[in-house]
Amino acid sequence: MKKIAFAILCLCQLLSAAGQDLNINHYPFYRDGLNPGSFIQSPDVNLFLLYNREFMGFAQEPNMQVFDMSVNLNGNKLGLMVLNDMIGFDITQNVKLRYARRFLLSEKTFFSLGLGSGAIHRNLRATKMSFEEEGDPMSLQDYAHTVLDFDFGAEFHFSQLVLGMSVNHLGKPLTRFEETSPVPHYYAYGQYTFFSRSLLRFKPNVLFRYWRDTYWVEAGVLAFYKDHFWLGSSYTNNHDLTFMAGFRLVRNLHLGYAFKSSMSAEILKPWSTNSHEIFLNFGFSGNNRFPNSVRNMFSD
Repeated sequence: MKKIAFAILCLCQLLSAAGQDLNINHYPFYRDGLNPGSFIQSPDVNLFLLYNREFMGFAQEPNMQVFDMSVNLNGNKLGLMVLNDMIGFDITQNVKLRYARRFLLSEKTFFSLGLGSGAIHRNLRATKMSFEEEGDPMSLQDYAHTVLDFDFGAEFHFSQLVLGMSVNHLGKPLTRFEETSPVPHYYAYGQYTFFSRSLLRFKPNVLFRYWRDTYWVEAGVLAFYKDHFWLGSSYTNNHDLTFMAGFRLVRNLHLGYAFKSSMSAEILKPWSTNSHEIFLNFGFSGNNRFPNSVRNMFSD
């Protein structure tokens, strides 16, 4: 029983760190989830829905749903994110408000600062789990806790270059489980646009993430044709390979899909750790400069 309890404790700590992190494939389309300071000039109002399902075919496979709404008001941006993340019998809900302000340096250059504030609620359904010993004390109740959650970030926009950095999950527990303090995550990313004035645009990007003496690096490229469709791919230092594609359904409504699989033979056979992700993005604006942008990805 002690071994089982120790294993569950380790699992809970691992899930505590992993569950707090927004682990998605479409981060170039949703930098708001990583950085509250991320600022797009268009559209003025944006609605974003995302569904992610990992390790297809495994029992209790992880899945995540994200709803996000943002409003731009003359250099000020307000946002709301609602996240539901399920990893087996471990369930996490995160509700967060964001505020960002843009500071113009020139016509095509500006930087922005942002803050995010909310709460994370996590529930481990131990009563639904299978234990080696029937009646194990760990199986007699579920375990839940809530923590305050704060983020801070900055983003720099140049003519064809975007740079950003942020720190997420700065908070404290609201319950008696003091060991469940949030795990800070540190992010840095960059994106450059080639052939910004042509019909075909290329946007190479890179993301760095660090938490608890662990780092993650992801590099990829996206190719856009007019405002009709895009293709992309990325690769991580953990040998995760992702393919992306998307297109415009109707005016101001876009659909994106991503497929990810681990190429690491140390974990499982290649192509056996598949995940699927889909998003819908709707935006509209009183400014018709970028009327069909997906969070400004089609713009210069």
